[in-house]
Amino acid sequence: MKKIVILTDHTPAAQKVATLATKMAARLGVVPVLVEIVIGQEMTAKALDWQGRLKADAIQLKEIMHNDDREINIITDRISCLHPLRFDNMKRADILMIVCYAKTTVDALKGFSHSRNLALLSVPENVTIINWQYIVYASDLQPDDVKLIKKTAATFRGAAKHIQAVHVMQSDFIPDFLQERRAAELRAGLRKLKYKQLSYRTLYGENIIPKLTSYCIENAADMIALNYKQKNMIKRLISGDTCGHLLKVAQLPVLFLNR
Repeated sequence: MKKIVILTDHTPAAQKVATLATKMAARLGVVPVLVEIVIGQEMTAKALDWQGRLKADAIQLKEIMHNDDREINIITDRISCLHPLRFDNMKRADILMIVCYAKTTVDALKGFSHSRNLALLSVPENVTIINWQYIVYASDLQPDDVKLIKKTAATFRGAAKHIQAVHVMQSDFIPDFLQERRAAELRAGLRKLKYKQLSYRTLYGENIIPKLTSYCIENAADMIALNYKQKNMIKRLISGDTCGHLLKVAQLPVLFLNR
């Protein structure tokens, strides 16, 4: 059965996101797996009591979900974010996505960058419910975009009503005519998918984050999705506090996709 892996460091913010992710798992009909994420040598220092902390969190989540009609089966595990995200008790093919709260995103991405074919959902603290009716896919006009848009639809088990590929046209990276040709190729690729809920939009601006986030807010998007391997966009997203700035400004969950 498919699983949603929920990363926690036991802080109140992480526990709140774990609750939202558990509710999302119930709506998608998958199993939530609660996993402790630690940094570097904390793995050894906290090794003795990690199971107790996770069990306490799992009990709290089950109490919160008590009134839900669906059965909630919460599994616990442990990883270090400084290594590829490996889960000894799970097959990677069984993992629908990994969920963490925004402040642990950069640490989680250290391990995520070495983990192929996974999806990581970063959730800001202000979010009160995780929705996926309208997802904006931030395209960098790369060859993998069509496959990753298809993966986005599969991640939410076909429940997304509208997935829109949005590209911010930037003349400082590649010539305009090349961007236009790649945009045409992306539109052709989307048509081949034959999903009624797919569309494409080009925006114009030199700064990706303000343009993208303002567009998402103005159009009431539920989530931003993007390719973790994008060269131009990701170097902006994970440089300094830019990733945190994106999540704070957008106030939306961000889905990182890795191939």
